Amino acid sequence: MSLAICSNTDSSDPESGTDTGDNATIESIVADYNAAMADTAESETIEYSCPDHPVSGVVRIHHAGPEVRLIEYSEGYEHGGRNEQYLVSGNRLRFAYHVTSTWSFDPESPDSENPGTVDTEIQERYYFNDEGELIRALKKEASARSVENQNISGVMRAIPNGPHPQPNAAAVTSRARALLQALDAGRIRTSWCGLSGS
Repeated sequence: MSLAICSNTDSSDPESGTDTGDNATIESIVADYNAAMADTAESETIEYSCPDHPVSGVVRIHHAGPEVRLIEYSEGYEHGGRNEQYLVSGNRLRFAYHVTSTWSFDPESPDSENPGTVDTEIQERYYFNDEGELIRALKKEASARSVENQNISGVMRAIPNGPHPQPNAAAVTSRARALLQALDAGRIRTSWCGLSGS
């Protein structure tokens, strides 16, 4: 999978306050992301499960050179899950990609005994410059109803990214820092409760 999130369909509104037009930085981020994702031979994988809560997931680390790492973090729970990616150079965050998925029974399903589901997905993308400042934030969100034979992946592919209306770069940076600290301290093991429980 390559990072193709800087195309014209993904461009942010220059007046949104989150896009400085730093295309060279974003192109560098895309190149490093794609290099890290292509380097599957160098990836490390840790599967974890929380002994006290119904949370489990995977942490996967890809490398693109000695300093650049792409860290993938996932956690699953009863009615959904989160998938996060952090591209870091050393300990400096350059890019974050968050996908939050939830599902619920469809209250408008015609069959109350075998109700369909409503799947909802939110994707958020954050780009940072060398000073750690947010230079672009994108978001898209959609829902799909199984009773209408909709597939959330197909629905999400069909809609473009738009400027993030309320980017929270501080929360994203804090979460990336917590994951890096847990990883570098060796706290991520098979018996771990993820970022929500660490």
